[in-house]
Amino acid sequence: MLAGFFWTAICVVGGYSWLEIPFRGGILPSVILTLLLSLNAALVGSVAGAVVKDKVGLVQVLFFFSMPALLLSGGSWPLSSMPRLLQGLALLLPSTHIMTAYRRLALEGAGFIELLPALGSLAGLGLALLILLRWLLVRAERRV
Repeated sequence: MLAGFFWTAICVVGGYSWLEIPFRGGILPSVILTLLLSLNAALVGSVAGAVVKDKVGLVQVLFFFSMPALLLSGGSWPLSSMPRLLQGLALLLPSTHIMTAYRRLALEGAGFIELLPALGSLAGLGLALLILLRWLLVRAERRV
């Protein structure tokens, strides 16, 4: 998780300073968003690792998860242009909330209060993933 946070921070700081892209958001909301991004990414990988035991299968599962997550997250086109069913599925993905919050933070200069719905959703998804991971690990331990 710390490696993910580190590389995300490097990419954001390096990208904005090197490419001279204006960043309108604050540092604290950016750090909190990056921590929640790293936490959710680590938990998605851990849940997948708890379900799939071999490395080849794990890579396939994570690829299968990441492609729809990328397409449904709202990064390619707005969520509002998607069918209602896909909009509902997109809300179950951490990447949707990350994209929404980061766009508002970087481009609109949204503060912590304006980002609370997305940050709350990310924290809730992280908690749900943590509970699911714990359940999967306890279940796997009982089988042994």
